[in-house]
Amino acid sequence: MVEVNSLLNSIKGNDHENIQTIDKFFDGYISGVADATVNVSWCPPHDLKASQLQKIISKYYKTHTNEASAPAKDVIQHALVDVYPCED
Repeated sequence: MVEVNSLLNSIKGNDHENIQTIDKFFDGYISGVADATVNVSWCPPHDLKASQLQKIISKYYKTHTNEASAPAKDVIQHALVDVYPCED
């Protein structure tokens, strides 16, 4: 299980090359969770770009620091549901 803090703390203090690698991993992880849960638990607009996902997750995490030790997949899903809930 990957915790949110593990993902975010791995970026801090790394050199530029490692940050780029970690950033790509982070984007891929977010995209994987998003793809697995899209139109099941969250329903984005058709024009949502993958590049917007990391911004959504980062903004959510800044206001939900109590979820720091939660599984990253859960925090990602909570953030996406918060912004793009499916209508009943």
